[in-house]
Amino acid sequence: MSADSVLYVADDTVDRVVGARQGALVLAKGDCDNCAAYESQIRRLLEEGQLGDLVVGKIVLTQPGARGFKRANPWLSEVDFPSLHAPLCAW
Repeated sequence: MSADSVLYVADDTVDRVVGARQGALVLAKGDCDNCAAYESQIRRLLEEGQLGDLVVGKIVLTQPGARGFKRANPWLSEVDFPSLHAPLCAW
């Protein structure tokens, strides 16, 4: 698996990230400016090779493909994305 780009994942592909030896899953909303800025920073770090073999995935919680992930993680309903200064990441 390539570690040089951000993978867009959904319920059926999230295991590609969380099952990786070294993986980081970015939890985002479709209309989140902070999330987009953070993804841009991650892309730059990946392109520069600064994240090594880290597999980075992004799941957009407002998309239909994230329903199972949200059901499996009910605490997500309590996250207030606009109040975050940086997107929430699960390592």
